[in-house]
Amino acid sequence: MMKQIKSPGNIEVKQSFSEIEGEDFIRLDE
Repeated sequence: MMKQIKSPGNIEVKQSFSEIEGEDFIRLDE
């Protein structure tokens, strides 16, 4: 059960980080 809960959480955190990084890169580019 722990693994199942950790898997989706990790994916969501990774997606959030990707979106933040992408926005940061665009802001630095501008």
